[in-house]
Amino acid sequence: MDAEMHNMKTRKVWSLVPAPPKEVKVVGCRWVYNLKKNNEGKAVRYKARLVAQGFSQRKDETVYMRQPPGYKSKKYPDYVCKLDRALYGLKQSGRQWFTEISSVLEKLGFTKLKWANGVFLKNQVILLLYVDDIVILGKTNEEIQMTVKLLANNFDLKIIGKTRALLGIRFIEENNKVYLSQEHYITEVYNRYKKFLPPISSLPISKGSVYSKLQCPTTDEETKEMERYPYRSVIGCLAFIASRTRPDINYAVNLFSQVSIQSRSRPLERFDETIGISTSYKKLQTRHRKHC
Repeated sequence: MDAEMHNMKTRKVWSLVPAPPKEVKVVGCRWVYNLKKNNEGKAVRYKARLVAQGFSQRKDETVYMRQPPGYKSKKYPDYVCKLDRALYGLKQSGRQWFTEISSVLEKLGFTKLKWANGVFLKNQVILLLYVDDIVILGKTNEEIQMTVKLLANNFDLKIIGKTRALLGIRFIEENNKVYLSQEHYITEVYNRYKKFLPPISSLPISKGSVYSKLQCPTTDEETKEMERYPYRSVIGCLAFIASRTRPDINYAVNLFSQVSIQSRSRPLERFDETIGISTSYKKLQTRHRKHC
């Protein structure tokens, strides 16, 4: 918490001012605690983040915030914080940050992809942006280090190292290839729902399989039986996996999604033996490899 407050003062996020008239809205704030992990997904430190309660702010107004809990000024206890910079929790914070970093990247020669706002390109360098996390990919280490140096001239950076895990995906480098794996998440999903499963098959879907609304329950007994099965939750998990690292199950997931109301099919029944499969990338080629 002390480190976060030091960061707020260094960046001059707010200034203490007398409380505004009663008709002016003053938003609250709170501390949010999190466990930070390194690039391998291991916990390394605790972090406290000050978050404004922006859900109560009014549009296009100067934002006044109550002083942070535990850090009220002894000299000016009745003063409030007039926000001079964006703070987590405000409605406009995400937009302001993205506008700022996009502007800097464009000045550095990066071009944003039209179909992916979080991806920027510059020659042989690819920069991925997710909130305030940045992943840099380059043909050579020199190009990556140069990009890091340019960014460090504009922002306070914390260098973590090689990307081993991001958004639930593990990155494994082997033999001039990068493997993208969600084995841990897939195992978690499977263990969560395995009690609902019939016998397992090694393929996402049987050859020639046909699924339609005709397979939906027709009796009260069948309807009650299907209510026990978390069909749409399973489909949501599988759709997330398919869109990241498992394109091989896309067709099956799309097919099962078409009858997601009350189907009697079991979309996880063919998933157990493919848990360890990951997607590998080499140049413009895509291959699959099994990691168990």
